[in-house]
Amino acid sequence: MKLIGRGATAEVFDCGDGTVCKLFIPGCPVDAVKREYDNACLMEEMRLPVPKAHKLATLDSRVGIIYEKICGESVLDKLAAGESVDGLNIFV
Repeated sequence: MKLIGRGATAEVFDCGDGTVCKLFIPGCPVDAVKREYDNACLMEEMRLPVPKAHKLATLDSRVGIIYEKICGESVLDKLAAGESVDGLNIFV
């Protein structure tokens, strides 16, 4: 798997099959990961434009979530460039 993103609590890897794996840092509470997964499923049920959360996963004792891979510009990149983010009211 190829690392394609890194944040404060997780790394995101391209699985090469149209999905990504968001692996949380060691020691991240499993309950927090499950809550994120449940929230992602709920947002999908509400028909919000979010990537599909396929399942929870474990790799090398790290907990993660397998998501649908989507392509596009990140919100962080748009904000850093001083652009507006369609549909969101964000004040920096």
